[in-house]
Amino acid sequence: MAAMAAMAGLLLGGCATGAAHRHDELLSLGPVRACFKEGSAHSPGAAPQSAAGESKAVELSAKAERNVPAGSSPAPLPGFSAAATEIAVIIGAHSALERIAALEATAPGAGPAAQADALRLLALRQNVMDLIVRAMLDVSSVISEIGCENERGDQLRDYLDKLENRRMRSLGVGSILVGAVTAFLSGGLALLEPHTKGSDIVGILGGATEVSIGVAGLSDRHAGKLGTERNLMRDVWEAPMESTLFPASVWRFMNSSIGLGPGAPTQRELLIAEWRTGDRLGSAGSDEEEARAALFFGSGGTYGIDDLNTRDSLLDLLEATVHSMNQYLRLLLDELMSRSERVAG
Repeated sequence: MAAMAAMAGLLLGGCATGAAHRHDELLSLGPVRACFKEGSAHSPGAAPQSAAGESKAVELSAKAERNVPAGSSPAPLPGFSAAATEIAVIIGAHSALERIAALEATAPGAGPAAQADALRLLALRQNVMDLIVRAMLDVSSVISEIGCENERGDQLRDYLDKLENRRMRSLGVGSILVGAVTAFLSGGLALLEPHTKGSDIVGILGGATEVSIGVAGLSDRHAGKLGTERNLMRDVWEAPMESTLFPASVWRFMNSSIGLGPGAPTQRELLIAEWRTGDRLGSAGSDEEEARAALFFGSGGTYGIDDLNTRDSLLDLLEATVHSMNQYLRLLLDELMSRSERVAG
C-alpha cells in the first residue's frame, strides 16, 4: 500500500513538473529589421531641412518660424483659412504666403514690372508647393517608421503566441493524464484495499497536481526582449524642445494646437491623454505608470504578449495623430491652387 502511494505521488509529481515547467530564459528574435535608415532627412547628422534651391524668402520664413511658440495661432492671412495659415507657419511657408497675398493684391498693370511680379508670384507659389510636398514626405517617413516598429512588435508577439499555444497544449495534455492516472490509481486502491485511505491520498495528490497545472497555465507566461533604442514615443512623452527623431515640421505640428484655437491642448498633449485612457499606462502619477512608461518609452525591455498589444495600440494612436497633418497640408494646397486659378481667370 505504501509503495503504491509513493509510486502514485512520484508519477503525479512528475506530470506536474513537466507540464508546468517555466521557461526562465528571455526569448528574443534573431536579426531584426532596421526601422530607420541612416542619412534620412531627420537623422541627427543629415543635412538641414532647407533645400539648397529654396528661395531666400522661404528660407528666411522657415528660420523665423522654427521658434514659433507651441499653441500659438497667427491671424489668418487674406484669402486663407485659419487652419491653412497655421500649417503654413508649421512648415515654414508663412512669409511666402504673405508675399503672395501682397503681390496678388497689387494691380496687374503691364510692362516689365508686371512681368517681374508675375515671375516672383510663380516662384513663390512653387516654393510653397515644394514645402508642402516636403512636409508630406516627412509625414510619410514617420508613418513608415511607425509601421515598421509595429511590425517588429508583431513578429515577437507571433513568436510568443506560438510558444504560449504549445505550452497550453502541453499543460492540457498533462492535466488529462493526471486526471486519468488519479482515477485509475484511486479506483484500483479502492478495489484492492477498500478499508484503507490509500485511494483518498491518491485523490488528494491528483487534485493538488491539477491545481498546480491550472495555476501554471495562468501565471507562467512567455516573454521576449525587444530593443527600442530609437523610440519615437519617448520624444512625445518627454517633450524635448527639439526632437532628433521627428522631422522638424512634424515635431512643430505635434506641439501645435492647429485647428483647436488659442489655449487649446497641443496635438502631443491630446495624444498623451489618449494613451492614458483605458488603463494602458495605469493611473496618472502612479508607480505602475512609471514602470510602464519606462518599458514603452525607454530603450527596450522585456515584453509579454499583453505588453506588445498595448505597445501596438500606443503606436497606432501616434500614427493617427501624425497622419492627420496631411489633412491640413491638403487644405493649404487646395486654397493655394484655388487662389491661383482665380488670379489666372
